[in-house]
Amino acid sequence: MAKSNIARRFNQSSWDKRSKLAKLHYQAYTTWVSMIARCTNPNKDNYKNYGALGITVCKKWETFAGFFSDMGDPPNDLHGHRMTLDRQNNNLGYNKENCIWNTRTVQSSTANHSKIINSLKI
Repeated sequence: MAKSNIARRFNQSSWDKRSKLAKLHYQAYTTWVSMIARCTNPNKDNYKNYGALGITVCKKWETFAGFFSDMGDPPNDLHGHRMTLDRQNNNLGYNKENCIWNTRTVQSSTANHSKIINSLKI
């Protein structure tokens, strides 16, 4: 599916039209919407760090149902904070094999490590 077609589907004002699945699993849904936007919408600030660099979303995850069937709801960490979606290899896109739920602390440390490696071109 073309990036513009994916991005066109996501309009916050149309929340009332969202599926029952999305409404029941709000945290997973908002994570999914953010993932789609940063990979497909050039008008988003963080697109330059994702979509513009070729980070893509697998075909199955173009729908919330597909994403949710693989990832489920984000769990809480030991302190009760929601975990966030993390790509294990930051050079690859979003798919079941490359993504896990992780703590913000771990995710930010791996993101910073990848930026250092990429800037050194190792």
